[in-house]
Amino acid sequence: MRLVRRIRTLARLLGLTPLVLMALIAFGLISPLFLFFNILILFFFVLQWIADLQLKQRNRLIRAQGTRAQAVILKIQTLDSTDYSPVPVHFWLDVCPPHGRPLRAEAEDSIPTSWLPELKPGKIVQILYYDWGDPHLCDAAIVLTV
Repeated sequence: MRLVRRIRTLARLLGLTPLVLMALIAFGLISPLFLFFNILILFFFVLQWIADLQLKQRNRLIRAQGTRAQAVILKIQTLDSTDYSPVPVHFWLDVCPPHGRPLRAEAEDSIPTSWLPELKPGKIVQILYYDWGDPHLCDAAIVLTV
């Protein structure tokens, strides 16, 4: 009974009818190991998609409710090695708010490839930051302009 349920679930995930899926497995056209790895890859794509949605939501919140400030780039790391623009980038920043204590912040955003040569450690950039109010949470920031 469990096997039948698993085959039905797997067939729904792959967009096949259970009978077609069983026939493909029976005739050796699709091995169970091949299916397992494809489902595993699909699972990781879904996890990445969820992480991207959370990042976009966090960035939207910062853009809507953030405070303008200047920041010094401490470290910069590109997250993708493609030549496409925009490129996802992770920043470590020293934020100098107009009022209050200096903050250490991390930012992750997609920026145009043409900006990469200009964004080096030590560069002062304009950002929006959001102080979460919890010393254990990392402050977040988004680079606005170069």
